[in-house]
Amino acid sequence: MSIPPTVFTPAARLPPEVFGTALWFLSVNDIITASHVSSAWRTAAFDHPVYWRTLMLSSASPGSLARFSHRLTRGGLRPIALYVKLLERDDQRIEKGAIPILKAAIPRARELHIGIESWYRGHLEHALAQAVPELRVFDLFYNAPGTPDIFINMGLGKYDNILVGAGSPSVLPLQLRKVTLNNIILPPNVLEAFAPTEEVEFIHTTETLLPEFPCYLFEFFPRMKRLSIAAGAVYFPKDHITSEFRNRFSQLDFLQLRFHNDYVRQCLDNLPVERIPDVRIVHASEDVIYDAFSGMESPFDIEFLEDKLDGDAFEIVVRCGKSGRTRRFFEGKEFYFTDSGRQSELLFNDFDKQMGHLLIQTSIWALVTPHLARYPTCEMLVVDIDEEVQGTVRLPQERLDLPALRTLVFQSSSIHGFSRLDAEDVVGFANRLGDMNLHLELRGTLMNVCGAEVLGDRFVGVDSIHPWA
Repeated sequence: MSIPPTVFTPAARLPPEVFGTALWFLSVNDIITASHVSSAWRTAAFDHPVYWRTLMLSSASPGSLARFSHRLTRGGLRPIALYVKLLERDDQRIEKGAIPILKAAIPRARELHIGIESWYRGHLEHALAQAVPELRVFDLFYNAPGTPDIFINMGLGKYDNILVGAGSPSVLPLQLRKVTLNNIILPPNVLEAFAPTEEVEFIHTTETLLPEFPCYLFEFFPRMKRLSIAAGAVYFPKDHITSEFRNRFSQLDFLQLRFHNDYVRQCLDNLPVERIPDVRIVHASEDVIYDAFSGMESPFDIEFLEDKLDGDAFEIVVRCGKSGRTRRFFEGKEFYFTDSGRQSELLFNDFDKQMGHLLIQTSIWALVTPHLARYPTCEMLVVDIDEEVQGTVRLPQERLDLPALRTLVFQSSSIHGFSRLDAEDVVGFANRLGDMNLHLELRGTLMNVCGAEVLGDRFVGVDSIHPWA
């Protein structure tokens, strides 16, 4: 980055790398504001990756298209992340203005996230029918309001050369690792561009009925190792699941299922889910939970984690050390605010007597702990501090009944890499658990100055582990 020296540009006295680093802390709007300081600042601001590296197009208005084009031009030929959300119907500006601009941007995409009214899918797929050699993530959503069954008819693939172009030989996006298809079915012919993909999300609405499980996914994604599939219902016709498919399916590293409960259970009954090391189930019933534990033995380590993408949900993670398998259960918070009777069965029955370690994030501590039972076998409690707090973190006040507890761990998952605790607050938290002798382990947490003496009087030992050391 070059900053012409002028008396009106104090930043010119700074080394270019220092000025460039400062710009990383600005938003796009801040970058535009900075561009008005001087011609030198204008050049530096518009050439900075913050301005052109991630582009969003959510309107086909002339002003939006002009700003998008300017940002696209400033990036030259360098890779970009492209986000498109154009859901309006009967807007000629999308066909005549937005699509041509997107066609120019798509070959540079490293990430391509497109949500568009299905009315324009033919125009879009024509724009997609070109080589995108740097593409790593492809996310496509066709918006088709109307009767629910229209979702099952939104085919992809009018052009067989999507994302590879018409040249010979084809230019494959060899780094393509993740494909997400929302409200879309795949075409009869395999799309060559999808061959390198390892992670697939095949998502339909809760009103959608899949007449059969999409075994053909491995034909389109032969290297698939992670699969998320969602719909309302799915059926398993007789002899539909072949031994070859079962073998390939069992080699997945991760599977997520989101169907109405009866159909999740059908998946567990008809597919070799028990062989997959990591499985996530959304809103699981009691029967589904028990079926999901097939092949797993206690003791289990259980974690309660905030869902960072969905503020109305959290996740219960169960890990089995003996088998190396993990089962994740996505839970809605609304069932935990009151005694709705719809809390996860993992909180009841025999699971409380099969626990080894327990981890709870502080952001959902007050939500879940009132529903937790007495855990007579739990020997380690990990308090994961995931809240972003300036200054000292105040620990939760809710109690837990853990009579076998031997080790108390405080760890930080803050984006800053550490969290600050008050020693007396830590002691008070331990006392609320009971008067048992405890070993304390601090992972990425800092204590106040007089902490060592206060902690030494309460704990039989204290270990401090700093990931940044």
